[in-house]
Amino acid sequence: MKKQEDAVNWNKHRWTAVVLSLIATGAGMMYIGTGWMIFWALLFIVFQGLAVMLFFFTLGFIGLLIAPAMLLIHLIGVGVAAMYFRRPKDGQEQLNKERRLAAPGLLLRGLLGVALFAGSLYGGYTVGMMPFTKTEREQAAASSAAEQYLQDKYSEAFEVTEVEYNWSTGYYTMKAHPAGRPELYFNVSAKDQEPLEFRDYYELAKP
Repeated sequence: MKKQEDAVNWNKHRWTAVVLSLIATGAGMMYIGTGWMIFWALLFIVFQGLAVMLFFFTLGFIGLLIAPAMLLIHLIGVGVAAMYFRRPKDGQEQLNKERRLAAPGLLLRGLLGVALFAGSLYGGYTVGMMPFTKTEREQAAASSAAEQYLQDKYSEAFEVTEVEYNWSTGYYTMKAHPAGRPELYFNVSAKDQEPLEFRDYYELAKP
């Protein structure tokens, strides 16, 4: 009965590690938790984040190289986690593995791997897209500058309602209207430089 229970536990850990690896690169290796497993798991996770950053930074132009590399690293992580649970011929080695798997905190470590993987992908996406997007603060600054420009030009207060940035042209495009007069809306464009150069024209709002 004890041997059957040990076998069930062994299988449970194997499938937990494999499922975590399928969900997130390196998470199953983090679950196993040996020093080398954690080292390589972190290396795999960092690689995936850098790959995402390069993908977006190059606008997907090297995606045919990056995507297969990311998939390969992911599958290596799954394979390594699965192969760890092969029964060793050395009884002492098996005993060491069983002691390690009986230690507390395995699932927490695996979930930490999932969180690190998600953070790596998000960080890679954020950094990779930085040259092609503007932060909320930058958009708010452009919006305030546009309102001041319109107020100076037309001698009345304006409200900017929409702000977009087109990285391919390097221009902001905005919609604005005089305060309290939404039936008039202005299209405003500005070159992304210091100081911003504005152009505008207005239209009547459609009924």
